[in-house]
Amino acid sequence: MNVEYEPYGNDVVAKLVAAAERLQHQPRFSLPRHEYSPSWGIYTEPDEVGAKQLRLYKISEREEEPVLSFTSRAIAGKVLNKVMRKHDLYVSYNLLKRMTAGEMQDQFRERLNRKVEKAVRDYLFGQASFFLLGQGTHPDERTLVLVENNRLIGVGSFHNDLVKPNVDDLRSFIKPIAETREAQRIIRQALRSKKKYEILPID
Repeated sequence: MNVEYEPYGNDVVAKLVAAAERLQHQPRFSLPRHEYSPSWGIYTEPDEVGAKQLRLYKISEREEEPVLSFTSRAIAGKVLNKVMRKHDLYVSYNLLKRMTAGEMQDQFRERLNRKVEKAVRDYLFGQASFFLLGQGTHPDERTLVLVENNRLIGVGSFHNDLVKPNVDDLRSFIKPIAETREAQRIIRQALRSKKKYEILPID
């Protein structure tokens, strides 16, 4: 029996690639995996006073990308309620409605909008778009994981001789990879781990 393998330098990239390979090839003796195909999303949209509201919509009915996406309306609704309660957004929205137009309302609205943005970031990865950099297969190589708008885009690697790479440079090394719920879990675990992964935020 021939066994093929490819080194990746760290467990995060290796696990992400393995998850995508299982999804694509459905090996006979692996546990069954289901394609992650989100149909419902949580979106932010301004209300009549400019406050960002978290709304639930079917992805196929919207042109813009959701800030969070899910495979069912039930799951999306459950997460929306959890986020709203954890960050006291229900209370904040009610307070804003009771305020009259003026400087105090404007200041409160701006704080509320920042609070909503943070609530969305905190749910998944702590920030919506970033590169996760790790050790490659040898000392002169770094690995990359790209997440944009809370969704896995792909993985890649580059050599350390690239001095102060910018976002466009790093993006050119990325190869698309399938996103699954398992992949989201792998990334969250990496962000919480004490291993040396560098996070490069994307504005």
